[in-house]
Order: sequence, then structure tokens, then C-alpha cells
Amino acid sequence: MGILNFLKKLFPTAQNTNIITIYLRDKKCKERIKVLARKSYDIHTLYEEEGEAAYRLSKVVVCNNCYNKIYLTLDFDRNYNIIKEEVKGGDIISEEEYNKEENGSD
Repeated sequence: MGILNFLKKLFPTAQNTNIITIYLRDKKCKERIKVLARKSYDIHTLYEEEGEAAYRLSKVVVCNNCYNKIYLTLDFDRNYNIIKEEVKGGDIISEEEYNKEENGSD
């Protein structure tokens, strides 16, 4: 077993770099939602030269609890860092907030 752990450290499992994870909280019922966006499908290239954004994600997320619609628009730079966000019907939260609430601790 020691050899397997050593090999795992040498060759870490590859993260899926095609996925961006966004965590939301619904404003109506406070339900937390994990959204997975694929760079190759959900996120689109912007061809406007005057803006600094290179990519955009526009998505409508429906809460499983209260069926409230959350309108999400995110602009990304070339390294997929969020440079502008617009959320209606919910709020973006951090992964820590999502996990903290998930575990039931405040």
C-alpha cells in the first residue's frame, strides 16, 4: 500500500480543466446550488474588440426547491478569471460557504 500512495503523489489525477464550478444561493428559499459549466459548450467566445472580456457564460438556473429562476451572466478574461458578474434571483457564494452550509454548521 505504501508504494501505491507514493505513485499517487508522483502522478496526481488530472483535474477536468474543461469545467468551471460556480456556487449560487437562491434569494427566495436560500437553497445552495452547484453549477458546472463546460468551457467547450456553455461558455462562448466574445469577438467584440472594445471590451476586455474574452468569454461569456449566460445561463438560467432553476432552483430544485422552489423553482425560482436565477439569471446568471459572467464575463471571463482569457484565463477564465471572472471579471464581471450579473446575477438576478440569487447570489454567487464561495465554495467554502457552499460546503459550510452543506455540513449544517454556521
